[in-house]
Amino acid sequence: MARIISVAKGTGGVTKLVEAYKAQYVELVPQKRNRVDARNVVPMIPSNQFQNLGASSQVVTYKTSEFTSGLNITQSRSSDLPLLVYKGTPKSDPLVFVGLGISNTKDEADAIMNGDLVPTNKTNDAITVVLEGENSLIYHGFSKLGVKGLANITGKRVFAMSDTLENLKAKPSDILEEFTKAYEEFTVGNKFIPNSLVINRKFFSIMEKQLSEYKTQKLVDAIANIGGGSMEITYSSYIVDENGKETIMFGEKDPNNYGFVEVVPAEPGEEYADGRDKIVPVEEKLSGVIARRPEAVMMFGGLA
Repeated sequence: MARIISVAKGTGGVTKLVEAYKAQYVELVPQKRNRVDARNVVPMIPSNQFQNLGASSQVVTYKTSEFTSGLNITQSRSSDLPLLVYKGTPKSDPLVFVGLGISNTKDEADAIMNGDLVPTNKTNDAITVVLEGENSLIYHGFSKLGVKGLANITGKRVFAMSDTLENLKAKPSDILEEFTKAYEEFTVGNKFIPNSLVINRKFFSIMEKQLSEYKTQKLVDAIANIGGGSMEITYSSYIVDENGKETIMFGEKDPNNYGFVEVVPAEPGEEYADGRDKIVPVEEKLSGVIARRPEAVMMFGGLA
């Protein structure tokens, strides 16, 4: 259990209420992050890769990363080199706050600041809600504010699985053959090579019932090693297609391809009064999925 940090404030030598929550937050948030997986699937793009981006920004502005270039090969240096020419479309995606407030009665606030009460439960619950909100935002977006998630980014690829795989009644070798075709389509021209395999947990359970636990794991391992590489496997309850159906995803996970930006990290903020109660906000400011190269994402359709 985290120790309340004693920081003198005015008379009485007690902490500010937010300091008690921050002490708990620092201890609990690493444990809670293990329960959400969006950050394992979608990389975070450093905020310094965007111009004029700060805590007060309402949007993040970027270009899709389409470019052309020639290549010069000479015996000596040339002052007339072919240039990278970017054709990307300028885009602006909204930044949103994900947060809530923790209400404390006057008696609770006094007990917390005196060190007689440690707000573990409230901090734990607040972290759970905020991080699950972040998870949902990155996977699904938030249409009311125009935020795109993985499920609905424009320009991603969709691979339609064969009808023979309906309800996973095909043999594992047939299923592997379909994923091999998808891999070949994904890697045409070596523009993208998948390094991330994301499987919906519910879909994985269906596979286990149809094929057995052993055969399913062998199949997943075989899919991850198509092409002689080794894709990172992530199991997620959130990965769905734009119709909300459980799916599987190939991705070349790279912040140059797709990612999200965190402008203000999630943490407890300065408390404010609401009548006699004191409210401690816990919120973060971030984007949805910024798809600079949306073709680096492939969702599978026609699954069970």
